[in-house]
Amino acid sequence: MTADDQNQDVTNAARDVDGTVVQARHIGSLTVHGHQRAIVPLGAIFCVVLAIGGFITWHLWPRDEQPFTGDPLAASSVLDGSCDSTGWVAPHEGDAPIKVVDRPPGAVAASGHYVIVTLQGLTDMKVVLQSMKAEVLNRGPAASGVHLPGRCGGGLTPRFFAVDLSAVAPTAVPREGNHGEETIPPVSFPFTIGRDDVEQFIVEPSSPSEEVEWVLLVRWTAGARSGELRIDDQGMPFRTTAITAARRWCMTGAGDEWRPSCE
Repeated sequence: MTADDQNQDVTNAARDVDGTVVQARHIGSLTVHGHQRAIVPLGAIFCVVLAIGGFITWHLWPRDEQPFTGDPLAASSVLDGSCDSTGWVAPHEGDAPIKVVDRPPGAVAASGHYVIVTLQGLTDMKVVLQSMKAEVLNRGPAASGVHLPGRCGGGLTPRFFAVDLSAVAPTAVPREGNHGEETIPPVSFPFTIGRDDVEQFIVEPSSPSEEVEWVLLVRWTAGARSGELRIDDQGMPFRTTAITAARRWCMTGAGDEWRPSCE
């Protein structure tokens, strides 16, 4: 190549290139990086969607209730000394009148009083009441004092049971009741209760010659479970006494006092 040739301008053309092209006499090492698109792997997207869906489902899906471990029923009791020939035996000396109250202080329920028991289920599962009996905890002499008879109320409810506390193994025996002028035949176990289904029993314990401490035991079943519910007088045993050792008093016509005279 001649010197003239070397001094001549050499022009190279680059096709399909926008903009200015610069030609260098010498390029040592050149690395060209093309434009790359940011591509997120599909697997990662799927995992994120799955995680979000699972989180939402976990919050919205109805959860099963925790298993109920206690007794599936509850009971309450009220000691009622109303009705003539029952009432209370209260410790009292002298002949001063006694004001009529629902439960005289220190008094023991007289034989033939009522125990009103209310039972209700605690869960959605139905509970079947299979039987009811009394457990005698202690026996002793009849309580002394004065016998304060009660006032009779309305008719007996259909769920009426008698318990003879003088028996070796007292059981609740169904008795007939009445509602107004209508006689209700005895109703026997079993009974079914639930959260919205309540049963109420009237238990009439009798003790002809002793004072007896006792509790009620109700046997129940609920599905595969079963048990026995103890019912007492606010955490203490029921106390029922014969009236053989007590002086009989009477209630005044106004019904506000008990007095020794029945005139």
